[in-house]
Amino acid sequence: MPQTTIGRGDPDDAGAILRELVTTLRVFRHAGQQAGQRTAWSTASGVLQFLDHHEARLSDLAREISASVSVTSRAVDALEQDGFVERHVDESDGRACVVSLTARGRTHLHETQREIAAEFSDVLHEWTPQEIHQALEVLQKLNLGLADLTSRLHGGQGKGHTR
Repeated sequence: MPQTTIGRGDPDDAGAILRELVTTLRVFRHAGQQAGQRTAWSTASGVLQFLDHHEARLSDLAREISASVSVTSRAVDALEQDGFVERHVDESDGRACVVSLTARGRTHLHETQREIAAEFSDVLHEWTPQEIHQALEVLQKLNLGLADLTSRLHGGQGKGHTR
């Protein structure tokens, strides 16, 4: 009996999408390296973005941004040295610590997001409002699907980073 792809993505289509995403990420990474600054997609940026809405234990933070605990810990250490985050004892478990965003970290995050968005908006100057809306919908749908995949790969223990 032949296998069907009804209700499933075509692997060739998925490969083409992945290649385009990798190209996009490389361009952004290169731009960030040229600018000599933290980028919108770095682990540190993921930490700041998540902490803008929630404080979290390190292990939970790592899961939410889809990074290992050791990588997340190094990012938190650097952000703490910069005064952007702080650790405090978890009131529900004195053995654990919770990481939260400082006022300085929140200001830095929002300023950086505005700067990056202003630069990125140049790319969209010829896009119609409908194209922008459609791109947002597709990216949000992709991120939800990737979060679901991440959860399934980790035995339902994590949502994965979606924002």
